[in-house]
Amino acid sequence: QVAGGGTANGAQQFSVTLKVSNDPSIVANFTALSLPYQLGQALTVSQAITLSSSNGVPLNFTAIAATTTCGNSWLPLGGTIGTTTGQVTVGVNPAGLTAGTCTGTVSVSAINTITGNAAVNSPLTIPVTLTVSASSVLVVSPFTPAVFTAQAGGANQGPQIFTLTSSDANQLNFSVTSSVQSGGSN
Repeated sequence: QVAGGGTANGAQQFSVTLKVSNDPSIVANFTALSLPYQLGQALTVSQAITLSSSNGVPLNFTAIAATTTCGNSWLPLGGTIGTTTGQVTVGVNPAGLTAGTCTGTVSVSAINTITGNAAVNSPLTIPVTLTVSASSVLVVSPFTPAVFTAQAGGANQGPQIFTLTSSDANQLNFSVTSSVQSGGSN
């Protein structure tokens, strides 16, 4: 029941259904990709998305790319059919691109190999943004997100090192900030 103070319509009631399931879902190590590319420079942009099962039950997956801007061919995929744990490689085809922002998605459909049912969250959609620039872009390596796993009261985790470079010979200024999504402070 939900009630708002001083409302004309009083308390509102609604049904809630909780489904408890051990069915697997498809899990990706990225929830979104943001890729940089400088026109006229060597193409170094590609990223592997690791796909796994939430509970270890093997899933057969199929990945497809869809673009919403910049034409149909800038977002090629490799390893589009596989079994968890597996990888799909997201690439960039710069042919015909001009400076601006290109958007698209990688959609992953997954089927439980034991039951033949779709994974709970299938298809999983990962947004992809490509920033195409005529000037220098900041390149972060490795591209994978920083993940720290620690036991409460355990030893501190070692640092994770990221390298920041320019896509060309120009020197770039940068700043770094951090944020915590849950479980602590910056």
